[in-house]
Amino acid sequence: MNNPMLTYVMQADPVQIQIQSLTTGTSSSHNRIRTSELADVLIPVPQAGSEAAERLMRLSSDYADAVGRITSSAVALAELSRARNSMLGPQG
Repeated sequence: MNNPMLTYVMQADPVQIQIQSLTTGTSSSHNRIRTSELADVLIPVPQAGSEAAERLMRLSSDYADAVGRITSSAVALAELSRARNSMLGPQG
């Protein structure tokens, strides 16, 4: 399993429910999970060579491509913002 596929699968509802059940703390900004408990999270993986495994491979590749596009767009927006601010100077 490659990193994009693991990232994609880790966001699936069954995995997230398990992870949420392991969190401790009183607010979402302070939730903690013990590493030893995280190792017990079951990650659903289709049998190698199955149609489901091939589909998961395609979906995770599409996911990685989409994340790349979002990242590129965020970088472009930040650059445009910096250019605007340098051209117009500080406002106040």
